[in-house]
Amino acid sequence: FNRARPSDADAGVRAAAPSNGLPGYPSEDAALSGVTAEMLKLLFPASVEEITLKAAQQRQAALLSGRATASDIAAGLALGKAIAN
Repeated sequence: FNRARPSDADAGVRAAAPSNGLPGYPSEDAALSGVTAEMLKLLFPASVEEITLKAAQQRQAALLSGRATASDIAAGLALGKAIAN
């Protein structure tokens, strides 16, 4: 609870986007990519591979920018998929 974002917890981590001071989990980027990808897969079944790739890229961007940790992303993705289902 109230775990600091990676860039807030470690001065050696430089975030590409400014920190908003909120706790770092679950990742809103991952939750959004999870729910959006699941919905798009239903609407466009011929594009599942591309949708999956783009959603993964969105989550990777959150990780590489320092906005979220791997556990933040896993929690957000699970939340997003649960909402879609």
